[in-house]
Amino acid sequence: MHDVYRELDAEPPTAFSGKKSTTLYAGLRRMEATENQTTGPRHSGKQPLPYSTYEELCRRTLARDDGGFTHLFLTAQWNLVCRSVSVESLSSQHVVSADDAISCIFYKTKTDQEGRSAKTPRHVYANPTSPATCVVTALAIYLACHSALRAGLLFPGSKQKKRFGAALKQIISVNETSDYGTHSIRKGAATFACSGNTTDPSVASICSCCDWSLGSVLDRYLRYDDAGDQYIGRLVAGLPQNSADFAALPPHFRDNVSSEVIACIRDTFPALAREKNMKSILKLCLASLTFHAAFLKSSLPKTHPLMSCALFRDPATLQRLQKQLVIAGPTWMRPTGIPPYVHMFTKIEETKNAIEALKAELLDGISTMLDARALGGSSLTTAAMKDMFREVLQDAGLHNTHGIPPSTAPADLVIPLRYPMMWGGGIHLLPEQFEFPSVDCLAAWKLWWFGNTTLAYPSDLIAKRNAIGNIRREGR
Repeated sequence: MHDVYRELDAEPPTAFSGKKSTTLYAGLRRMEATENQTTGPRHSGKQPLPYSTYEELCRRTLARDDGGFTHLFLTAQWNLVCRSVSVESLSSQHVVSADDAISCIFYKTKTDQEGRSAKTPRHVYANPTSPATCVVTALAIYLACHSALRAGLLFPGSKQKKRFGAALKQIISVNETSDYGTHSIRKGAATFACSGNTTDPSVASICSCCDWSLGSVLDRYLRYDDAGDQYIGRLVAGLPQNSADFAALPPHFRDNVSSEVIACIRDTFPALAREKNMKSILKLCLASLTFHAAFLKSSLPKTHPLMSCALFRDPATLQRLQKQLVIAGPTWMRPTGIPPYVHMFTKIEETKNAIEALKAELLDGISTMLDARALGGSSLTTAAMKDMFREVLQDAGLHNTHGIPPSTAPADLVIPLRYPMMWGGGIHLLPEQFEFPSVDCLAAWKLWWFGNTTLAYPSDLIAKRNAIGNIRREGR
């Protein structure tokens, strides 16, 4: 009521002020409660997004052929627990690497339009157990698909918030529901962090993360600290709370400064690789793409721009990088935001693994001991016979008949071979289902000259010119 009169620049009646207004508003609220009880409540605004629905939206946005835009916007807003306008203004200069997390600072928010409040970082974490909801993987996909993106806004252009809202509305309309919107993401993330588990963080940490005020008195005494925000970051990342995996580190390289890692970063993220604050983040992004390569290949269409980036065009390099990955055990990376009870889960898991290893070790030891005793007692065992035959063959020079050393190539390294393909009554160098991928000019230029070994696309200019000519002639 007061807002209406203020907009009209008029004085409200005396019935709307003082003790009379208290009685009036109490009566209106009772009438509304009675109506809700008899006819059903009326919801104001959009509903909070449940985590299960968020997971489903992540799977759908991941498969969209928009260069990872919708997927990154969704996961960034959820993990940062912020408004969509804040995600729209995200810049590569606002993010830095923080141990096992990525921290982001907002210099202007809805509740701090003049930027006077302390600039406290918000921490986001990778989820190696769920690549579809992992914000680091989403960032890696987006940056790899936009290799020409330079320092500045992550989502350059105007009305990116509306673009995301339209895409989200299109995805949600499949389920014929209008209960969710862009603000449902922030509501859902805050609700999930606060009451989506039985070991929720402090209210002060949640209010600080969401830019909510605790009141003039409490705001003076209950201040921000990294540990509380880091715990919230792990919670909203969806890491399993009742498991030692809650303390999981993001996929990273054992040797973070190896020449091969640096070279692959320059090829995959050529523009941002020059930015100092982005170097550590790009290494995390490259590690996530490498770690989840099999999942991404099976989840994304072949025409997705990610399949045409430097990393996925070279399966040999991908295979070598996978051998350098580590997510657990002794490593240079320090875990953060871990509550005490998770350390107990870790110790229990280590004890269980030690017992399992001891069981196998005992069985092997007993078997070896029995074989040795049987051999000393003039009995012939299977192991003894194998050793005898091996010695005889070695003495005769027949142990390796061809003199060729065994192959040391990885068994799971499969590089498709180029070969002519038969379809349409002719011989072709491209598969019948070939479609031009949705990539930018730089990626298209690289595909033209270097091809794509993974998808068996040729790299030489003349062969490709002939193949495209065949497609055009048959199209006529």
